[in-house]
Amino acid sequence: MNPADAFLYLLLKAVIILITVLPERLVYCAGAFLGELFYLFGKKRRAITVDNIKRAFPEKSFSHCRSLALDVYKNLGRNLVEFIRFSNGKLSGKIDIRGADRFANGGLMQMGHFGNWEITGMALASSGRDLYPVGRRIHNKAVDTIIDVLRTVFGGAHIPYRGSIRKVLKKIRNNENICVLFDQRMSSGLPVKFFNRPVWVTHFSSVLHRRTGVEVIPSFSYHEDGRLKVRYEEPADFVSSGDTLRADFINTQNQVNWLEDKIRNRPYEWFWLHDFWKDRWPAVFLDRDGTINVDHGYVSEKEDLEFYPGTFKALRELRRAGYLLIVVTNQSGVARGYYTENDYRKLNSYFLNTLEKEGVIIDRVYHCSHHPDDDCYCRKPNPGMVLNAAEELNIDEAASFVVGDKASDINLGKRLDIKTAMVMTGEGKNQIKDVSPDFVGADLAEVAQIIIDETD
Repeated sequence: MNPADAFLYLLLKAVIILITVLPERLVYCAGAFLGELFYLFGKKRRAITVDNIKRAFPEKSFSHCRSLALDVYKNLGRNLVEFIRFSNGKLSGKIDIRGADRFANGGLMQMGHFGNWEITGMALASSGRDLYPVGRRIHNKAVDTIIDVLRTVFGGAHIPYRGSIRKVLKKIRNNENICVLFDQRMSSGLPVKFFNRPVWVTHFSSVLHRRTGVEVIPSFSYHEDGRLKVRYEEPADFVSSGDTLRADFINTQNQVNWLEDKIRNRPYEWFWLHDFWKDRWPAVFLDRDGTINVDHGYVSEKEDLEFYPGTFKALRELRRAGYLLIVVTNQSGVARGYYTENDYRKLNSYFLNTLEKEGVIIDRVYHCSHHPDDDCYCRKPNPGMVLNAAEELNIDEAASFVVGDKASDINLGKRLDIKTAMVMTGEGKNQIKDVSPDFVGADLAEVAQIIIDETD
């Protein structure tokens, strides 16, 4: 430890002693005040926090988001005080723990940065069951040393995320307990949807469950009536599948959905400060009828929704490669009176539910119901639907693709200078002569592989 880290270490130890010995009410007020100070003077981090909240709750006013952000900072100050006092045995009667017996035979604690996540893990260890948290380092020797001591005062030891799999497997074989914070921003893992926006998260839990059968136990805490309530829920119902990617996508998305539900109920309890949604994403803009599913002619009934063979796997592989999946479809059948807008919405809901059950995450679906004679700005080959997507999501158009079976799909890509790929399903064989796509494939499965190969 260098001199600067040594000084910081001593300073942190002094703060810990003060928080432990001073009266409870005083240190809680000090913790909330410290949170307010960070909010007031941490301009860059405050802006990220407010922006994250606004993205998650677009229906809320900016003033509401700023007020909620302040509550988040106050809550973090309170968490710090609780964390230190709990590790020093000063919170007896203030913690309500339920469900710890679910870890009697070992388990994987699934949790996010919600409530007081440090105590959520430590509470289990305090009941006599060792817990081994898997996570990243802060990369400051003084801070890491202090946190490791506090986290493991009741037993267990921190396992660094990098290279952790062997240690984790050994702990699981010995019926010991592992903890994973899955809502850390990742540069790998799987891209799923969180508050209707794409994020990379770890699929560690799904992989471990598949390899070992370990029970994954959703765990969280929240503040209510002056107490911290720690809850260990029933083991998650993880999907098993011969296609491991399908299972990993379904399980990981369900895991994120669980956390999002908790956050929506108590948004001030989540850690909004990290730049979770900052990635710029490539996208694949997909036609629907004739590309994803068979074009039976103005498809409007779920009985007519027939997916091409290999479509689900192709879409999963594109998603794993980091592409947003955005459907852009002309639906002039509405204008022609063949079916209604409500009919379209019902079919679209069935379409998305079917894909979701196959582990396929569609980020957005855009449609244009106008007649070709209306010359609508959204109707392909006009660019409206793609431009709407680019405005809503942080899309890297230069790295994106437009995929379809019609000349209008290819011309859409050409107008926006986005690479194009044409499938020979649907109208592809008839209309290929009218356009010059960048790539051609027999079907979506072949085109997906071409795109992934281009990425590599």
